[in-house]
Amino acid sequence: MAPKKSTPDQLAVPLLWVGVDDADIHYANQIIVQPGEGTEFFVTFGQVAPPLLFGLTPEENLDRAKRIAFVPVRTVARLGLTLERMEQFTEVMQRVLTQYRELNKQEVRAQTKKRGQR
Repeated sequence: MAPKKSTPDQLAVPLLWVGVDDADIHYANQIIVQPGEGTEFFVTFGQVAPPLLFGLTPEENLDRAKRIAFVPVRTVARLGLTLERMEQFTEVMQRVLTQYRELNKQEVRAQTKKRGQR
């Protein structure tokens, strides 16, 4: 997000992200978004892994799978966002996704063109 500009009654000071490279990276494959009261949202990221089934045959694995009551989802992070931050978050995520897809199309075209020249 762009830094705010200074106004006569406010001073804009740049933000410097510290420790980003040292932060743990957690893989998340589950997401829950819940509206809260008023203009707040809660976004929860979780991770689920398939259960290990060590049957000797597919039938044994199926039997073991049928006995599983639930598969746990481990919470990775839970964020609280205001409506304004939620809108900014979704805009940024959409922009990054669009840029990724466009870059990926260009790479696929370049690879296809390269293969055609052989």
